Amino acid sequence: MPRQPADKLTVTALMPLDESPRTGRPPKPKMPRMPNLHMDDYERSWFDYHFGAYIEEYPDLTETDRITLLMASAEFVKYLRMLQGEMATKELVSMARQHPLTQYRALMEQLSVTRKARQAAGKDRDPDLEEQRKWLLDLSKRGA
Repeated sequence: MPRQPADKLTVTALMPLDESPRTGRPPKPKMPRMPNLHMDDYERSWFDYHFGAYIEEYPDLTETDRITLLMASAEFVKYLRMLQGEMATKELVSMARQHPLTQYRALMEQLSVTRKARQAAGKDRDPDLEEQRKWLLDLSKRGA
């Protein structure tokens, strides 16, 4: 049976009476509790240090950046585990695509917190270009 216009549900019909529809942007979701990654105390201290150092150095990281940083910190600990195993057994592990350091590097480049990304950002501030920009702005103000 087709629905009649009177049968349409409205947002207020679905909400309890004490709640009125809100205007504006919805509140940002809070970051949930960190997953229980199984690490010993040594690994946990390196994980916390890595995560905290980047949060301190880059306070403007967004929430999605923090999620990426969480994954990068886990890859860092995985690399430390692999390195310990290689040193103990004197055998090299060669898994180029799945190697934790390869994954770590990709995640850090995604965050643009590598030295390469910082140097590229510094190149954008060429003094000659800045002077030309000021000159053009002055020129446009005169014409207005």
